[in-house]
This record gives sequence, structure tokens and C-alpha cells, in this order.
Amino acid sequence: MYLNKNLRYLRNSKLLSYRQLGKLTGVNFSRIRKLETEERSNPKLDTLKKLADYFGITIDELIYKDLEKNVSVTGIK
Repeated sequence: MYLNKNLRYLRNSKLLSYRQLGKLTGVNFSRIRKLETEERSNPKLDTLKKLADYFGITIDELIYKDLEKNVSVTGIK
């Protein structure tokens, strides 16, 4: 699973801090930090949907696809 790696990659690609991404998505910034740094963070479906929607990808892509290796991801805002 690639959730923590992908979230960090996507956030950094937009040059966003945890707080900025939190404000843009409605997800608490400390939750975002936890998702990026902990392997077993057990995110809620609603949290995953908000993050995936913001970046214009599916939840499956956010969790299971190595986005850093697949730079040609479409839909990243």
C-alpha cells in the first residue's frame, strides 16, 4: 500500500503544508500528518474521499498505485 508515500508526494507536488491541505480538504492537519508518517493509520473512508477528490484521483489510486513512479497521473489539480 502506498497511502503515506502518495499523500506526501501529492502534497509536496502542490507545495502545501499540512495545515494548508487541511484547510483545502476539511481534513484535520494532524490527521494528514499521521497518514503520511504512520504505516497503520486506519483512515476513515470520508477522509480518503476528501483527499482523493482534492487531488483529482480515485481512492484506489491514492492507496494502491505508486504515484511517484507513475508521474503521468492525470487529473492532479
